[in-house]
Amino acid sequence: MNAAGGHGLPSDNSILYLVPSLPMVEAIGKCLRKLGRDYPVHRAIMADALRMARDFILIGTKVVVSYGGTAALIREHTEAYVVEIQYSSFDLIRTVADTLKRHEHIAIVGFSRFIYNARQAEKLFKAPIRIEEVASLDDIKPTVKRLAAEGATAFIGGTVVNAANETGCAGMSIYADKRAIEDASQESFRVLPVQEDKDARLGTTVAILN
Repeated sequence: MNAAGGHGLPSDNSILYLVPSLPMVEAIGKCLRKLGRDYPVHRAIMADALRMARDFILIGTKVVVSYGGTAALIREHTEAYVVEIQYSSFDLIRTVADTLKRHEHIAIVGFSRFIYNARQAEKLFKAPIRIEEVASLDDIKPTVKRLAAEGATAFIGGTVVNAANETGCAGMSIYADKRAIEDASQESFRVLPVQEDKDARLGTTVAILN
């Protein structure tokens, strides 16, 4: 995992950002500086992100801000409140356009909601793009290997990035714009006091019972 907040180790770990790419790490750092906040921001996805989230929860994290399948995984397997950074169809189209500047054969691979959004935007792509849905994490590597063998050289998505890089292909994360990052950040700021209050009340109840 790359810890890459770009502004030192924050003393306040109550909110943690776990995102798939360095450009997103940098964009979040700019957003937090603009908002006058300082929270840890790390590049990590899926199982690595889950491990990091659990470690940070032990030292006080109440809210995790993440993305796509990683956000869903953390939500399912931890007690933290998870805020998901939402990308738009425009963000996907922009990522495809940028990737096409360097790669002719592109595949978009992901879970159902991500693939649904990709198919809605498909008619706006300026080149034929392979779009494939996977049902589980175990399907990702075999799907990437098959599509790579069929000629794909770049893969767009979230959970697919590591598998693409391991296969020798380019893995490209969706670029979420600064408005989406700021919206997710503001939501995390709103829910943090609620989570802290809930934990304080739970602590009081446990103390009484003891």
